[in-house]
Amino acid sequence: FYDEYATKCVANGHTVDLNAIDSAPGAVSVEDIVRLSNTLGTEPWLTLPANAHDTYMAELARFLKANLRPDIANVYVELGNELWHTGFAAGAYARDEALRAGQSTECWIVQRTRQMAQVMRAEFGSTTTFELRVVVSSQATSIAKTEAYVACGFGDDIDSLGLAPYFNGYRSDMDSVDAVIAAMAADIAPIVALVAQHRAALPAAFSLVAYEAGP
Repeated sequence: FYDEYATKCVANGHTVDLNAIDSAPGAVSVEDIVRLSNTLGTEPWLTLPANAHDTYMAELARFLKANLRPDIANVYVELGNELWHTGFAAGAYARDEALRAGQSTECWIVQRTRQMAQVMRAEFGSTTTFELRVVVSSQATSIAKTEAYVACGFGDDIDSLGLAPYFNGYRSDMDSVDAVIAAMAADIAPIVALVAQHRAALPAAFSLVAYEAGP
């Protein structure tokens, strides 16, 4: 959930009222997100506003602990959506905060994500039935981006790297469906090779997860 949760609208990052409908167009409340996950029995992936403060994170953790159905195994949380992408407001916010702190953007993202993980896990305690999976997303076409994250140090707080490994292969001069399918199949191989390089750059215990993919 990110458009629903308005993570690209960083001005919403300081609300703690989880009962309120988010002010971003088309956004829905956290209650509705949890209701949908409970109804479908699926594991939610929530991208928090990039400038969410600790109180916001703690309130969200308490709400998830109290309301998410107990047979859901994992809850994925990520600070922002593609914070490496400065074309998004949240990415620009991360870049600017890193400059103010005298850090690289990657290390600011890792540090703040680790703080998010610590705050939320402290609220969950040992009685929570689901596992909190903490994600940092990287650029699928940039192994250097993932290596920069790793160099900043994940500690025991972050356990997953998110990628969006798109492929294409389509050209406007193709004259048949078979030609399009064949070209896309050929384009998948280098993308799979890129994903394998990301995997190799990560600690062995890390999970590699896709949040978007396709042609």
